[in-house]
Parts: sequence; structure tokens; C-alpha cells
Amino acid sequence: YLSYHTYNMSMWSVGAAVSDDGFTWERLPEPVLTAGEEGSWDCIGIGVRSLAVVKNQLLMFYEAVDAAGKHAIGIAESVDGVVWRKCQVPGSAQPGGPVLSKGPAGAFDDKHVGTPYVVPAPVDGTRPWRLYFVGAPLAATMETP
Repeated sequence: YLSYHTYNMSMWSVGAAVSDDGFTWERLPEPVLTAGEEGSWDCIGIGVRSLAVVKNQLLMFYEAVDAAGKHAIGIAESVDGVVWRKCQVPGSAQPGGPVLSKGPAGAFDDKHVGTPYVVPAPVDGTRPWRLYFVGAPLAATMETP
């Protein structure tokens, strides 16, 4: 299973390809996860993502962009890697999240968060889930919040 992102000149989507040998890949004909509704936190689309296998299902932590160009991280789930459903996130009114948004003013990530990489907690519970991400500070740009 290979996931990748595509751009159709207006929004980003997640594509997938499958292989029996790891060398010859067949693209699925349609994107497996697409942008949210107009005005949503992920309406411009989905880019970089990280997959984890947990309890016989796949979880996708994905970077998404809204109409104002703000980046955040969301979550979707699948049992087969082909049909994905954006998860309901506690405290979020929209599917998929976000589970992580930019930090407060002055934080290292007060402009954007993205490029998620997730490490699930071990089955024995000896450590928590970990979500590594890239954070961009507003101070490093010419833009206002």
C-alpha cells in the first residue's frame, strides 16, 4: 500500500496505489480522501500524512489547509486503505478535526503545523501516543496571523 497526494489545480487529495511485490504499483482510479466542504478547516485539501495500524484498522493523520491558507492536522480511519472516513474529533464540529492546530502567539508553531508523523502507544500502554510535526513560527514570515 502506497499513499501519495495529488493536486488538481484547485485542491489537494490523497491517492493510493497497491502492489503484490513492492516493485510494480497500480494506482487506484480515484482519490481515497479528499478536501472538506467549502469553508471547512480542510477545504483546500490534504497533503502530507502518516499512517498507523491500530486494532485491525488504519488511522491516517493528515495535514490539511483551509481557504485562508492555515494548516492543521486531522485524522481519518479505514479498514482497507481504500475507503476512508474522517473521524469525529471531540470538541470539533467538522469531520476529521483538526486534532492539532497552530500554537498560541509566540509559540514555535504559531503560524502552521503540518507534516505529521504518528507513533501509536504500545499495546502494553507503557508510553502514550506520539505525534511529531513541523511547526512554523509567524515571526519567520512577513504575514500577519
